[in-house]
Amino acid sequence: MIKLYPEASIEDCAKLTKQVRRAIGDETEIILDFAWRWRNPLDVLDAIDQLSQTPLAWIEDPLPLSNYSGLAAVKEKSPMPIAAGDEASTPADIWKVIESKAVDVLRLDPTCAGGLTAVRDLAFAAEASGVPMSTHIYPEINRHVAIALPSLGLVETFESMNPFWGLEAYIETPKVSEFALLPEAPGLGLEIRWDHLTAHSSRYLTSSTN
Repeated sequence: MIKLYPEASIEDCAKLTKQVRRAIGDETEIILDFAWRWRNPLDVLDAIDQLSQTPLAWIEDPLPLSNYSGLAAVKEKSPMPIAAGDEASTPADIWKVIESKAVDVLRLDPTCAGGLTAVRDLAFAAEASGVPMSTHIYPEINRHVAIALPSLGLVETFESMNPFWGLEAYIETPKVSEFALLPEAPGLGLEIRWDHLTAHSSRYLTSSTN
């Protein structure tokens, strides 16, 4: 799969997806990430109608996750799958989305949603409800979740130096081909670049007298 970040107008989005489809062929699926662009489900459905000429793997985050009733309404009428969950920092919102089956694909990120233990429980609940899952960014962390939970079979990756990545300066990031392997080092198996981290750190000392 390949993810695209939409153009300003839905008309331009439709043109973009058509151009990408022609360029990459039919074997690679396309995702459009709208990053909470709308607040009204009717606006989302209108946009999806304009995008319907190019089949998509899913429409991602058309509404904020907390609007799970709106997401459920979009999912019910959309001809394309709906995904949501990025940056969700309140696990209760994710639980509500799972319980109401408001999305076709649940996006999970342990760095936001309460850590590996919280995401494990959420993944078990999503699996029990028949909701497919994908991780959100940081594959060097999320590969542990995906390897431990076979039902979570999609791991998002970004090219090195992508502005959404940001960790390669501070840790030795594994190659994409290594994301399906368990590292042998302790913990997450990441080698921290302490020299770079030290060079870009600031320490503050404050004192007060009465």
